[in-house]
Amino acid sequence: MPADVVPASPGRARRVALLLLGAALVLGAGGAMWFFQFASQVRRDPALIYREPATLEKLLQRANDAERAGDRATAITTYRFVMWERGALTSRRTSRRPGRGSAV
Repeated sequence: MPADVVPASPGRARRVALLLLGAALVLGAGGAMWFFQFASQVRRDPALIYREPATLEKLLQRANDAERAGDRATAITTYRFVMWERGALTSRRTSRRPGRGSAV
């Protein structure tokens, strides 16, 4: 260390360490709260993770492949699931829930 550089005092180092520890705890607690909120939403609605358009397209491709392979039961079940999800998704977008700005 060059002679003209003064090392930080122990009190300042302690304050910086406590500040970093506090920031890490706040971020950790926020992440845990977000995770538990998402987990409770998935527990209430297990199909929540399937509502992405890319996921539904993959399911349609699997249903198409199953139908070509002769497995019509799997294909029909998958088609019904995708159509139900798309219908549920569009009805959620168009309907308003009471207490969320609607006049009901």
